[in-house]
Amino acid sequence: MKHRIQCDKEAGVILVTLEGTASADGFRGLVEDLLRPPCSEVDFPILSDFRALDMSSMTSKEIRRIAEFVASLRTDILPIRHAIVVGHALSYGFTRMYQLLADGRDPQQIRVFYGYEDARAWLGVGDGPREMENGAGDMGDGGAARPVATDD
Repeated sequence: MKHRIQCDKEAGVILVTLEGTASADGFRGLVEDLLRPPCSEVDFPILSDFRALDMSSMTSKEIRRIAEFVASLRTDILPIRHAIVVGHALSYGFTRMYQLLADGRDPQQIRVFYGYEDARAWLGVGDGPREMENGAGDMGDGGAARPVATDD
């Protein structure tokens, strides 16, 4: 599983793109990277793109592991909004499962969406940024993108 993080200070949002085969370890690496600068230095909402992420091999046990890991870091995680955009019913289901398991344990307010317009409206970031709408690999060339790959 690969992830890319971009802290868009102009739009006031952190953009996250995930691709490849999802894994608990991959999500753990993503959370660890989100807790490092520059993301840890701002209290921006997060807009995540899961459309190119294959979650077909995930299990409920792995979703629980992710929720438990995030709960263990709750004092380090800011209480921000996190909108996750998915492209498939399976991704929606697993992400909602995480949302329910993490409720009250993850300081973030998480919502799952099929489209960017609704996700942006909920985050309060209006019409920007639009870079992610073109696909998971196209983050534009602005901002400080940090591609990170796990060994999964």
